[in-house]
Amino acid sequence: MRKIVAIILCSIGLLLATVMPVAAVSMVIPQSEQEAIAEELRQLYAEGKEAGTYAVTIQYQDGDLLLEKVVYMTIKAKNTIVSGSIAIDAKDVSISGDALQNMTDEEWVRLTEARAWRTDTLDTVSINNVDASQVRPQVGTYPLTVSALDGPSTTVQVSVTSNVININQAYQQNMGASWYETKYPNNPFTFMDYETWFSIVVHVILIIMFLLPLLLLLIHYLITSKVVKQVMYLISR
Repeated sequence: MRKIVAIILCSIGLLLATVMPVAAVSMVIPQSEQEAIAEELRQLYAEGKEAGTYAVTIQYQDGDLLLEKVVYMTIKAKNTIVSGSIAIDAKDVSISGDALQNMTDEEWVRLTEARAWRTDTLDTVSINNVDASQVRPQVGTYPLTVSALDGPSTTVQVSVTSNVININQAYQQNMGASWYETKYPNNPFTFMDYETWFSIVVHVILIIMFLLPLLLLLIHYLITSKVVKQVMYLISR
């Protein structure tokens, strides 16, 4: 029993000796503010944060003191522009040529998810201008620029796609519109009326083809019966 206890204690001791260095490494505290900021920024990117400025609490060692501080960190995406204390960001988008015709500045801002903000206070900054003058309704990729109030501008790419409608979608639209039931004022006889009358005529022809042989057989039977009766009458005399 003592041997078993000794083995268990030794195993626990080896396990602690292995885990403690790993824990010590994972708990390493940055030795400067810049090192702490760089580490936190790396973690924000690793987490896949959206473009924006975030308030982050950092810890770092300054001599024998463990200091804690709240700093603002800005994550940049492909189209993020920072000028001074104002940042702006927007996303590349795709749009059909038909939808492009009626786009307003507000709709462009919403489609591209354009937004601007202050990096020192996190306050929102207004988007005051959208330049879509170079975007054409033809298939292709065109630049569109959005600007922040008293701040920078950023240019995104707008991909204009074709106006070809999916065949199944067009079929469903036509079915919903009931195009085959449209009546023309100059001709009251519609396609649906033609289909109905054609069906009636076919049924009548089939009925006649079925009854005509029976009718001929009946006539033949009546004539034959009459002739037989006359012959029997003559023979009986």
